[in-house]
Amino acid sequence: MRSMTVCAVLLLAPTMAAAQSGRIVLPDFSALAKQAKETVNVSLDSNMLKSAGGFVAGDGNDAQTKSMLNGLEAVYVRSYKFDHPDAYSMRDVDAVVHQADGPCWKQLVSVQKSDEHVEIRLCSEGEGGMLIVAAKPLELTIVNLVGRVDLQKLSSLQGSMGVPVIPGVAGASAPAQPPAAQSRSSAPPR
Repeated sequence: MRSMTVCAVLLLAPTMAAAQSGRIVLPDFSALAKQAKETVNVSLDSNMLKSAGGFVAGDGNDAQTKSMLNGLEAVYVRSYKFDHPDAYSMRDVDAVVHQADGPCWKQLVSVQKSDEHVEIRLCSEGEGGMLIVAAKPLELTIVNLVGRVDLQKLSSLQGSMGVPVIPGVAGASAPAQPPAAQSRSSAPPR
């Protein structure tokens, strides 16, 4: 029995070490992506982030977004929208969240409703990091930012690179409508 425990600890050590460093090991969601009507999959390491600064599009907050990216070592986003509820398992979501149960992780936001589960956790030790999980019946989004996360600058990433609008973070607002939709919505009804 003792040897099985030692083996289990050795097998889980890379996952536990990654979570303590701010890096979360995301499950293989390829089967989930096949069920989704819309998928966002972003995996940017530090080299890719340096070059991402050149193509970051925004609404005038480009300098602030680039400044936020400079403190990060990696950005991982998995986001899925579905046509029907129960397309994903909460066990998979819980497995991701539980990686951020260690001592370096602090819970910033936790929302538990019958139809919504939101977790935001921050790791301020080592290289640092942030985990954002938003699970709704028709949508699942997991964001892992690895590196130093400046909470004041975090709002600049909302709505770009697959990062959702984060509840409780200053500057959170609904994504802007495309110009055609804006002109239709402001026109008087016929």
